[in-house]
Amino acid sequence: MQLDLASVVAALGGELFGDPSLVVTGLAPLETATPQHLSFLSNPRYQQQLLASRAACVVVAPQMKDAALSRGACIVSDQPYVYFAKLTQLWKRGGACSTGRYPSDGGY
Repeated sequence: MQLDLASVVAALGGELFGDPSLVVTGLAPLETATPQHLSFLSNPRYQQQLLASRAACVVVAPQMKDAALSRGACIVSDQPYVYFAKLTQLWKRGGACSTGRYPSDGGY
């Protein structure tokens, strides 16, 4: 499955900093993410992993926005862990939102 960042934010909220048309093809932890993955950081202790991550986009809390932006795109959420859990569920559903529509048909 693949989703562009605009579709992710339209489905789950948050504030996107970066290219909304950027497509991600999977979810991964910071340390193993590739430029096609979306990841998250919920604990500031792992800021070094954030800075070293190759993830296309990282979900972070507001206080980590500047650090995340220094390495690439990010989605800012008050609760990055919860956001990523919801993202995981969205991914398992194949991108369908509660209406059963998909990003490609304007369902978000």
